[in-house]
Amino acid sequence: MPKYTEYYDEKMFNTIDSTSSECNIVTGQGSITYWKSLFRDIFMPRGYPQSVSADYLNYQIWDTIQAFASSMNSALATEAILRGAGVGDKTASAMVAAVAWLLKDGIGMITRILFAWLYSPYLDADCKYWRLIADCFNDLAFCLDLIAPIFPSLFMLIICLSSMVRAVVGVAGSATRTTVVNHQIRGWLINKHRLVFDRWTYSEK
Repeated sequence: MPKYTEYYDEKMFNTIDSTSSECNIVTGQGSITYWKSLFRDIFMPRGYPQSVSADYLNYQIWDTIQAFASSMNSALATEAILRGAGVGDKTASAMVAAVAWLLKDGIGMITRILFAWLYSPYLDADCKYWRLIADCFNDLAFCLDLIAPIFPSLFMLIICLSSMVRAVVGVAGSATRTTVVNHQIRGWLINKHRLVFDRWTYSEK
């Protein structure tokens, strides 16, 4: 009677008997078990739930909701900036809009470099604090983008300030996410994560 056994981190996860009716239930196209297994294979890490921490699913649920809300806010904020820059206005100057956009991005890049230089040693040490700061600053940046068209005389100043705030979000969010991922992975995923990081570090040299 042939069997297929799956191991992760030297622990047995699944044993499937190819001649039993249970195997047909797992692979049946119309079964609930099949669709659960397919959903887990697509959206969950390999070896879930043993390969991640106990708080992984709860964290990902709220993180997904936040990502969806941020995507909606980002679309509204982008529309507001484009409208404030003159898109759709026949009297607006394309050169002025281009200069405003370049200045906004340039200030954001400079802020990102300066913030990483000044605060990078503290991000990992106080992960929760900076993660919260990144979330609050992200909301602040969206609010600034949304109100920018309301004040045409201050439009340039507001979008540049928003770009500076969003630069802090990018650095703090990326750095703290690495700490969160390291906390959540378990077993063989730790070695895989370290191997990928080592390869990336080596390629940068």
